Amino acid sequence: VKNGVIYDYTIVVTTNSTSTVATQVVVTDTLPAGLNLLGVTPASCQVNGQEIVCPLPDIAESGTATVIVSVEVDIQPTTPLSTDSDCLGNLKNTAIVSAAEDDPFLGDNEDDECVEVELEADLELIKTASTATVSNGDPLDYSIVVTNLSTNTVATNPVVEDVIPDGLLIVGTTSGCTTDMQNV
Repeated sequence: VKNGVIYDYTIVVTTNSTSTVATQVVVTDTLPAGLNLLGVTPASCQVNGQEIVCPLPDIAESGTATVIVSVEVDIQPTTPLSTDSDCLGNLKNTAIVSAAEDDPFLGDNEDDECVEVELEADLELIKTASTATVSNGDPLDYSIVVTNLSTNTVATNPVVEDVIPDGLLIVGTTSGCTTDMQNV
């Protein structure tokens, strides 16, 4: 997902018992940094920061209940992303359900959703010449300024390539630049 994208997490709670009603059912979903909560249903859900706690009505044998969490992606350069091997570098959201009854199968009371993050740098390049006109043999300097306009992504290892017009001779560049014929 990219910044600004709005999407829903749909959390479905199912009682796998064919003989017991699940009572005092509570779904807890703590949103990871980088997701802004826009809304949640049902209305019984309570929100405290990134934590959503949803008390649900009793769920009949083999029944289901659903919680829908609407979020907007808002990743900043400092947003911590998952370090778990199954979701490395992405957003990992975990929902947990509990009920008053003993549950012999606790392994299915928690579920993770890994959402792939698509970070985009927004690079702007401005090239200016030291003068508008030049005579043969006069020095001419080009200045290139690269700016990352993205508010959420650091541009890692950007590369600028510049082809110098025929008739001009490259006599120097700033540190870190390489030249090859008319290419900088």
